[in-house]
Amino acid sequence: FFFVFLFLFFCFFFIMFYSYSFIFLFFIFFFFFLMIRRPPRSTLSSSSAASDVYKRQVSTQSTGNTVGIMSMACRHLLIKYSGSRNPVSRRTGQSTSNVSAEAAEAELNEIIRKLGPECTEEAFAQAALARSDCGSFANGGDLGTFNPGEMQSQFEEGTKETPVGAMSPIVLSDSGYHIIFRTA
Repeated sequence: FFFVFLFLFFCFFFIMFYSYSFIFLFFIFFFFFLMIRRPPRSTLSSSSAASDVYKRQVSTQSTGNTVGIMSMACRHLLIKYSGSRNPVSRRTGQSTSNVSAEAAEAELNEIIRKLGPECTEEAFAQAALARSDCGSFANGGDLGTFNPGEMQSQFEEGTKETPVGAMSPIVLSDSGYHIIFRTA
């Protein structure tokens, strides 16, 4: 790098004294110098204030579990109805276009009553396996970990509002009526 700089420096002064366009050459030299200049080492390190925000861990107040700021995890039980975005049950393959919104909501209320206020994750998984219209029924309704923006907004809000280790009230999304058991 030093020799390149030295060479350009001498070329610049040679041309400057033997040419009338020395101002133009000065600007070319100045911009070349800016282009080859390395950024300071502090900006090259992998830990910056912005990335630290995403790496930081927070403790949830409900159970003391540690999860990433952005991520959530849950199980859910979905009942599709005639107004669903795609009114076909993934569990049975049958159309749900004959199921009214009231019937779907009443069925979920009955499931909530059977699971009770002290619902466990295992009991919720069994209920999702037996009744959910989502393809996740085979995994007990487990959707795994997801970040904001990866789920429908109504579902995401319902998950955020549910404490870890608890079951949500009924949540309506474009897919249908859900109950959510938040796992993280």
